[in-house]
Amino acid sequence: MKTILVPVDYSLDSRQALIFAIDLARLAQAKIVLLHAFHEPLSTGSALRVDEAVAQLEKEKNRVLEEFAAEVQSDTAKNFSLRFIRPQNVAPDIPANQPLTKSGNHVLVSDTIAAGKAAVKINCVSKFSLAAEAILEETVASKPDLIIMSMRGAGAVSQAFMGSTVSEVIQSTRVPVLALPAVAPNKPIRNIVFASDLTHLPEAFSLRSLQQIVSLFNAHLQVLHLYQDNSPQVEQAKVLKALELLDEQLRDLDFEVHFRQEADIATGIQQFAQEQQADLLALVPHRHTFLEKLLRKSITGQFTQKANLPLFILPSTIKPLSREARTI
Repeated sequence: MKTILVPVDYSLDSRQALIFAIDLARLAQAKIVLLHAFHEPLSTGSALRVDEAVAQLEKEKNRVLEEFAAEVQSDTAKNFSLRFIRPQNVAPDIPANQPLTKSGNHVLVSDTIAAGKAAVKINCVSKFSLAAEAILEETVASKPDLIIMSMRGAGAVSQAFMGSTVSEVIQSTRVPVLALPAVAPNKPIRNIVFASDLTHLPEAFSLRSLQQIVSLFNAHLQVLHLYQDNSPQVEQAKVLKALELLDEQLRDLDFEVHFRQEADIATGIQQFAQEQQADLLALVPHRHTFLEKLLRKSITGQFTQKANLPLFILPSTIKPLSREARTI
C-alpha cells in the first residue's frame, strides 16, 4: 500500500477518519492524499474570469486544509501507550535495549518507539466540486490503493447510516473503501469478518486487497457465506471453485469459512458479526445481492445496530450504477 485517499469536510467524523488514516499510513509506510471538496457561490469582479476565481478559491481553501492536516497530525503524535511485555515474549521487531521495569518482570515499550510515530507525508488537494465527483476524479489522478472516509459528514442526513456521498463512491469506484462509523471505535482491529456470496467468484484483486488489510492489522479473518435452500453438502460443492480461489489468493493467511443458512441476508451478517465480536466487516458490492439489501436496510433505519462497525468495501467488476439507480 503506497497511497491512501482521505476526503474530509472538517466535521468531527472526518477528522477521526484522518486520524485513523494517519495511524494506518504509519503502519503501511504510505502517504496520504487529503481531499476537500467544496461548492459555493462565486463572487467575481470584472477583472476575474470564473476559472481564475475558482483557482484562487482552491488556493485559499488549500491553505486551510494544510493547516488542518498539520494540526491533526501533531495531535496524533501526542497519543501513546506503554506496553508491559514479559522478556521472553519480546518480538523481533521491537528495537533492542528497551528498559526493564524496576522489578525486572517486564520490558517497557512505548508505542512511539514500536510504531515510530514518524510524520506521514500528506498531500493536500482542494477542489471546487461536488464531493462524490471530486473523490472519483482524485482516484484517477492520485491512483490510491485505499480510500478512508467517514460514513457520515457534516451534510449527511442524520437518519442515514451511510451518507449519499459514501454510497455513490462505493458503487462507482474500483478502489477499496474503508468507511468509518460516526463514532469510530477506539480499539485495535483484531477480528475481520468477510461476508461474501461465494456463488459469485471473488475477484483476485479484491482478495489481494483483503489480504493486505488483514496483514497490516495482524488480524484474524473469518469468511462468511450465507445460503438459503440447499443442504450443507450441496452448498459446499456449489462454492468449491470459490473455496479454491480463497485458498490460492489468501495463501499467506490463516482463515475460516463459515456457512450459515439464513433467510434474511442482512440480518445474518449482522448476527454473525455480533457473535464473533468483529472489529471490521468486509463486503463486496454484488448488484441485487446482500450488500444492496444491507444498504437499503441501513437507510430505513433497520440496520442501525451495526453503525459502530467499520466497513471495508472491496471493488467489484459489476458495472457501476447509473446516477438514477444510485439514488437511495
